[in-house]
Amino acid sequence: MGELSFVLIPHSAVERRIYMLILGGIVLLMGVYLVYALVHPEKF
Repeated sequence: MGELSFVLIPHSAVERRIYMLILGGIVLLMGVYLVYALVHPEKF
């Protein structure tokens, strides 16, 4: 449980920045994938 709460609630500014960076990267990848799927529907 300690590790889970550590992931869900960043304690310092640096950890929060890393957490937001990872989250932003995932959202960005999902967005690129969705655009690619819309542009090339024949591949899906």
